[in-house]
Amino acid sequence: MGKGIAIITDGGSDLGPADAARLGVHVLPVRMVFPDGTETDSNRFSSGDFWERLLADYTNLPKTAQPTPFDFQAEFQRFADDGYDGVIAITMSNGLSGTFDTAVVAAQDAPLPVRVINSRAVSWPLSFLAAELVKAADAGLNLDQLVDFHRVLRESMEIYFVVDTLEYLVRGGRAGRAQAAIATALDIKPILELQHDGVIEVAKKCRGRKKAFAKLATIAAGDAQSARAEGLDEYRYMVLNTDETEPALELERACLDAGFTGQRLGLYQVGIVVGIYCGPGTSAFIYYRLPEYDDFRCTSGSTDAG
Repeated sequence: MGKGIAIITDGGSDLGPADAARLGVHVLPVRMVFPDGTETDSNRFSSGDFWERLLADYTNLPKTAQPTPFDFQAEFQRFADDGYDGVIAITMSNGLSGTFDTAVVAAQDAPLPVRVINSRAVSWPLSFLAAELVKAADAGLNLDQLVDFHRVLRESMEIYFVVDTLEYLVRGGRAGRAQAAIATALDIKPILELQHDGVIEVAKKCRGRKKAFAKLATIAAGDAQSARAEGLDEYRYMVLNTDETEPALELERACLDAGFTGQRLGLYQVGIVVGIYCGPGTSAFIYYRLPEYDDFRCTSGSTDAG
């Protein structure tokens, strides 16, 4: 009997080696190259390192590069050599990176069964999707059942960011300078939603951070109230911070004061893949419900992982 199913994600999950080991998730790091040509990766250049460098000198940040098919193929071969029965490769959203397509190419010649999942997420939401897949695999779900499990899990997950400034979205080419200037003048704080299709959209625009937090708190509390009314399991939630923790904790307090209830998973720091665009002062609130494993054991599973 083999070692079961390995779950691997990419460095866009913001999982460092210690957290990955704790959660039982394998991570293929994101490569990084500094302006002077020095190379590193997301295992060695931590989220804390990123924010320290961004605040000190934005021009000296590294550029990221997605893994190659050969990187994934090497990991798949390692899993085969280690005696695993199969692999789930869950990547950051294909709306943000080409990593999903790269993994699909690599899986075609893998020496063991592989399913590649487009998480339609990034950063710590991706980490916890991968971690929940580890638990579901340990509970006995097979590869195709795990694909279906992820689909239902991701559809229950809501991912919201409140951005403090549009400056970094402009620098990254994700917003126009005129738009950013107007937002700054009016103290506009956009609420961004990473939607279920993996695309980031502006959910709301509010004047000032306090009003943005209150609006997001109303959305989250409404979802929790609807879930309770339908007799559904309570949400699990996490809070994300960038350079400072206090804005994220303020957002959490606003959500709880508005009536959101759920199991707290923790406060986590966003890394370079998201941080390079959202910038300092950004906070995020993420919540999801965990499906019942038995709902998937009676099905043969789907192979649609996109």
